[in-house]
Amino acid sequence: MSVFVNFLNVRGEIRFSSLPSDACQSCVQKCNSSAQLVQCEFSKLPRRQGKNNQEAGAVYICDDSRESLNSAKKFKEKLRIYSEVSIGIGGIRNSIREESNKKAARLIHNLASLNGHNIQEAYLVVPQEALNKDVKQVLRTIKSYIQTNVDGAAEAILKIMKNNISMKTEFSVFNKLYDIAPRLSKTSHPVHKIVMNVMHLFYQDFFSKNIDTYIEPTTERIYVDYESTHVAIYHLIENASKYICPNTKLTISFKKSGKYLNVFMDMISVRIEDAEMDKIFHDGYSGENALHQEKAGNGMGMDIILKVLELNGACLFLVPNSKMERNIVVDGGIYNHNLFVIKLPSFNTSVQR
Repeated sequence: MSVFVNFLNVRGEIRFSSLPSDACQSCVQKCNSSAQLVQCEFSKLPRRQGKNNQEAGAVYICDDSRESLNSAKKFKEKLRIYSEVSIGIGGIRNSIREESNKKAARLIHNLASLNGHNIQEAYLVVPQEALNKDVKQVLRTIKSYIQTNVDGAAEAILKIMKNNISMKTEFSVFNKLYDIAPRLSKTSHPVHKIVMNVMHLFYQDFFSKNIDTYIEPTTERIYVDYESTHVAIYHLIENASKYICPNTKLTISFKKSGKYLNVFMDMISVRIEDAEMDKIFHDGYSGENALHQEKAGNGMGMDIILKVLELNGACLFLVPNSKMERNIVVDGGIYNHNLFVIKLPSFNTSVQR
């Protein structure tokens, strides 16, 4: 006994087929009944076949079971069940496609945006029209503009470096989060070095807001995958540079707690309302005050940062408005004290040996 199934989409393309031979497709094309007896061209034995045309495509089955051969009614019921399964599969497939397209669209949008920023930074140092005047003297022209604006060139290079690392982190998140079996290389890393490798990229951002930054010295090590942890810390510090209150201080400190090392990011930043405590870790959510200040965007959300940390057995939580009874209002923006805590697996030499 064998049941062969063939699902077609609205364009007549095969979505799924268990037909034993490509030659069987001629039976699919010829079938114009929901339950007809035929003689198989290959086995020369009787079979019952039927096709059900739907809005989403067509379902064809071919069956040689005694039940189907003896009863067209029971065969039609079987065809109906397969048709419902086809609709369900189509819905799942569409959902997967939409979700994949959404992820890919987000990646393309962010990469295009970062690339646009890089081009803009380069042309702020060397205008595009200057490069078109004398193609043979391009290097000399670029050198001349850099020499007349060394500070501006240095600032542009720093921003381009930061944007390039952002592009790299976008690819890293896409590969690690959406891979069925993401590859992680967990080893021992000095936590201070990871934080400092990120902080220097945002020097200009904090400087422009007159932010006093302090990173506590520490020799503690963590046991993580460097690339994904770097991604998470990068985007946390990027968010800090975006939401922190001007003319204040950012303090990053460290404290060992059992098997974990806690990283504290202490700052006065955009106020997070009590009702938003959990919501800020949801996909696509932006806080009320962030929206009011038009600071919300298409960057990497807290939900993605949290997922990346979870790959390393780490976590992230927030202690909002813990030190200040009153808000600070600057240029219409509402700020208060926020403490972000990253809980990372600590490296214990005696355990890892």
